[in-house]
Amino acid sequence: MEYNNKTREILIICENDLEEKQLKNEMGKKSNCCVVSSGNKALNVIKHYSGFSDIFIPLDLEDMDYSDFIKFSKRYSPDSNYILISPPTLPDLGWLVVGKEIDGYVQEPLSKGKITKFLNEFSKLQTNNLIERDFPTWRPSAYFSGTSFSRV
Repeated sequence: MEYNNKTREILIICENDLEEKQLKNEMGKKSNCCVVSSGNKALNVIKHYSGFSDIFIPLDLEDMDYSDFIKFSKRYSPDSNYILISPPTLPDLGWLVVGKEIDGYVQEPLSKGKITKFLNEFSKLQTNNLIERDFPTWRPSAYFSGTSFSRV
């Protein structure tokens, strides 16, 4: 299965001016990709257009916390996939994916090739959906504390 940029619309937040220009040039004007320079600009875009399938967010957003960005943007775009852009010093953010705070993560620096590769793999995972189908998530009831006590 190959990533098809005509079926996915992507929003990328890139706060580095040089990297932003490079991404815009790589992605091209005909792609369904929007590159913005801040979290506030991205929120403004999402308020006016909520059809993005994938939103790439830097872990270290300068104008707000990434989790606040996700919380606010999910009001307008609840069906989007939220993907963190992590610095190379943080190689594994899988715990955030398992906790369902984000849908995936990719390491800096971003490029068209890296985004395409990630989206291809992400599509395969969603198609197979091994975790949800084979290992359903158990949610405890409100009365379960998770701790058992016994007297000896």
